Amino acid sequence: MQFRRRIAATLEQVSRLSQEVETLLVAQGVQDAGLLALAVQELGVNVVEHAYGGRGGEIDVELELSGRQLELSLRDNAPNGFISEAVVSLPDPLSLPEGGWGLYLIHQIMDRVDYQRRANGNSWQLSKQIKRTMKVVFILVVDDETVTRRLVAYTLRSLEVQTLAAANATEALKLAEENPVSLAIVDLNLPDLDGFTLISRLREIPHMASIPIIVFTARNNPDDTLMASERGAVGFLYKPFSTYELRALVSQHLS
Repeated sequence: MQFRRRIAATLEQVSRLSQEVETLLVAQGVQDAGLLALAVQELGVNVVEHAYGGRGGEIDVELELSGRQLELSLRDNAPNGFISEAVVSLPDPLSLPEGGWGLYLIHQIMDRVDYQRRANGNSWQLSKQIKRTMKVVFILVVDDETVTRRLVAYTLRSLEVQTLAAANATEALKLAEENPVSLAIVDLNLPDLDGFTLISRLREIPHMASIPIIVFTARNNPDDTLMASERGAVGFLYKPFSTYELRALVSQHLS
């Protein structure tokens, strides 16, 4: 899961960013989502007040969650210097200069905090090993038709799963590597790689080796069914498909 934002360097925008990050992390089942969002807010506030001095500018934020690893990147083009990692060497956070308490707090929340003063601004790289408060069921949906991907997501919403949508095999393999997928739905006709090959490639990913894979195809061809079965497909849906049939098939294999 990747999240990118460019926001105005204002306290209001930082607050909204923090709320958006918390909502996103809660949806991903991340434990301590509120604390992680607080770290984002404290860092943003420090940039606004101390790097930009309240004079405005922009902040680029990138958050990536892959498995249990969370990476946060923040960059600005502020002309001022910044209180950096030296704050953690001070034994009493209450004795820190203005702005230092927030940075001390960030160091307590995150596992790693790297700061770099660049010629045209500041750069922060933070990371954290996260825990999940609940099991999030991810379903990978691979189809080059936007309408189909959206229909699948809409149909499966009642199952309380999270769909990961990919328009081609390249996107699908990346999502499969980065997320603990529980089930995959693959169209056999893809623009960059045929569905049979994609199924084989997905099976090479350790945590995808034995998950259920359902095949979408517009061709009611026994040879396609046989080839997909030989590569590990366990279910088949022929377009145009019934939403009831889709939901029932997914429920069957998830249970």
